[in-house]
Amino acid sequence: MIRSGVIQVAAFVALAVATLGCVSDDNNSARTKDEQDRTQRQKAAALNAQLGSDYFRQGNWIEAKEKLERALEQDPRNPQAHMVAGLLYDRLGEAAKAESHLQRAVSLDEKDAQLRNAYAVFLCTHGKYQAGEKNALSAAAEPLYKTPEYALLNAGYCARGAGIWRARKNIFAARWRFSRGSVPHCWRWRTWNSD
Repeated sequence: MIRSGVIQVAAFVALAVATLGCVSDDNNSARTKDEQDRTQRQKAAALNAQLGSDYFRQGNWIEAKEKLERALEQDPRNPQAHMVAGLLYDRLGEAAKAESHLQRAVSLDEKDAQLRNAYAVFLCTHGKYQAGEKNALSAAAEPLYKTPEYALLNAGYCARGAGIWRARKNIFAARWRFSRGSVPHCWRWRTWNSD
């Protein structure tokens, strides 16, 4: 009798282990399916963000807004979609929405100098000069940024807007000399240096 009880327990344990294996396989396949779905949504969001950006550059703001909203529905963590949405809302006169999207873009990818520079431009054009200058200088200092001279120029705009250009111009001039690439808007820089 004890022997048949041991056999029944062993059979029960074997059945339980087999069942757990099936559940585990179901969980793994569900997890894989979720990961595949998330990857597809991210790819679709990236495509819609690119289309939104293209429409924005062409001045087709209605289509841009539609594509950017779709991109952000598909992937709310897409920093490029947030950046272009911020630029779009700024053009549409919705500064609060614009700032929210630009802040979100920077928070999602703090090392992306292009995002930080776009946010700096927004801040400076809305009178938030010190925060704009800080973000522009941070963008210019990013070693992988292809055009740090543009960020330096934007930092200069911010300093000039804040009325602190005279105090900062030697710092900007030194950084400008060490920046890589072309020198945009040289005439502005020379004009500012004569101030």
